[in-house]
Amino acid sequence: MPSSKSPPSFAAIVSVGAFALLSMLGGWIIVWGGGFYHSPNKYVANARFYDGGPAVLMALLQFLAAALGWTWLFRLRLGAWAATTLGFVLVFVPPALFWVLAR
Repeated sequence: MPSSKSPPSFAAIVSVGAFALLSMLGGWIIVWGGGFYHSPNKYVANARFYDGGPAVLMALLQFLAAALGWTWLFRLRLGAWAATTLGFVLVFVPPALFWVLAR
């Protein structure tokens, strides 16, 4: 079966880049703030602050989304292993260092 893989459009690259950047920013906001606020719906004035396990899980999900986005972007120029390694190292090492040094 022939492979006719066309390069992604500029809009796709910008969209994935924005997704990766905003996911990384969201993860850092959770890490820096020690948690996040959540309201059951937008019409309720009382929001609850979540820290500990739920905050760690939410930050990990945000960082994972960012790592996948950066990996896809790096994959446009690099090989699969190099792109995956670079994407995950650039996203997960700084928060890990922050966590270790902040203790």
